[in-house]
Amino acid sequence: IFLKGLKEIAPVHCVASNTDKIKGLPKEKLLEVEGQRIGIIHDVPINELDQYIESRKLNILITGHTHIPSIKGLESKCMILNPGSIAYPRAPPKKSGFQEPVSKPTLIILNIENGLASAYLISLPFKKKK
Repeated sequence: IFLKGLKEIAPVHCVASNTDKIKGLPKEKLLEVEGQRIGIIHDVPINELDQYIESRKLNILITGHTHIPSIKGLESKCMILNPGSIAYPRAPPKKSGFQEPVSKPTLIILNIENGLASAYLISLPFKKKK
């Protein structure tokens, strides 16, 4: 139902996770938008990340296994996006000198216009269940 609702407002590209109940989703998806090569995969082990990006000539990698939202850039000029999670958010690790991180539902909006990519991390309103 959730994916059907999303498809009514925008193109949807998704892949299988390690706990998915939706059958038939691919393990990875590769696509190109305005010259930007995009890879979508649930998880890439950190020690295989550079090889994964290089072998697919990616400009953007979207992954999500940790449920911790992040937008990172690599020296290889690849942007790595983790949208976090709307249903099962996790807080980033605590950093010395900073307040305790809070886990919030998040998503990322990826905009590609004239061949240039920009990504925006959006925190959603959150009400704790009683």
